[in-house]
Amino acid sequence: MKTVVIANPASDNGVTAKRWSQILSVLARKLTDFDYRLTEGPGHATELTRDALASGATMVVSVGGEGTNNEIVNGFLDSAGRVNGNAVLGLLPSGTACDFARMLGIPNHLDAAIDVLVQGRPRTCDLGKASFRDHDGQVVERFFLNVADLGIGGETVARMNRSTKALGHLMSYLYGFLVTLAKYRNKPIRLVVDESDLGETIVKGIVVSNGKCCGGGMQVAPHASVDDGLLDLLIIGNVSRRTVLRHLPALYAGKLTERHNVTRMRGRRILVTSDERVLIDLDGEQPGMLPASFEVVPGAIQINVPANTAW
Repeated sequence: MKTVVIANPASDNGVTAKRWSQILSVLARKLTDFDYRLTEGPGHATELTRDALASGATMVVSVGGEGTNNEIVNGFLDSAGRVNGNAVLGLLPSGTACDFARMLGIPNHLDAAIDVLVQGRPRTCDLGKASFRDHDGQVVERFFLNVADLGIGGETVARMNRSTKALGHLMSYLYGFLVTLAKYRNKPIRLVVDESDLGETIVKGIVVSNGKCCGGGMQVAPHASVDDGLLDLLIIGNVSRRTVLRHLPALYAGKLTERHNVTRMRGRRILVTSDERVLIDLDGEQPGMLPASFEVVPGAIQINVPANTAW
């Protein structure tokens, strides 16, 4: 197996760069044959992944957080499908939030995570595909691994990406969320799920999930599965700031769907429009805004997971 490791030195607020020599040392001890590349800016991981797959790589390892994973996933696929149908994605968590890797049972500890690369087995996973307007007004398509978040989630990620994440995984997102909540005004949207037009309503936010968690442990879709051919929706209605604060512990406990003004649905294709500016978040990146469509791409990618993981 030819392995190419792609690392984002800026991930985890620059901690990955500081511990890169340690990461490289453990990789060299446990992997017999690999190349590595360091990203130099936004979008570079996608280019490096395409180059690696074109040169025959059968495993591409992402060293970073959700945003790095997202860029690398977008190197695995293009408009025609998989670039290399036999290639496997490996995850080496080293970012501000690594919710998707944790959900798959991949440990945060460096040695144990590299053991999964060596001894694990591939799991076939779905992806989400989003079509939306970027900040230049152009319609673009992008795949996502974990969640697409719109409304207050998109605003939170935009704020976080303009500031430091030195508080750590959980607290950085929570702080950004609370600051955004203090200023955020609920937005009118129109929602269509598969063939059902749900009409116009006012929401605090909507999360379209392939995975279960985001934001350092918020259980937005506790019953989601990465291989069921469906996307899970969490729709938070026209609630007040005070209500959000009161029910925030329920979000981390995976019990938010038991609350009033919160709706959970599943679907294969979701269309969301608005007459107002509503930002979206894809796997911790803030690439654009509504109108947007989201659809599931069943069995789109293989990811190495611990060999003893049951599913």
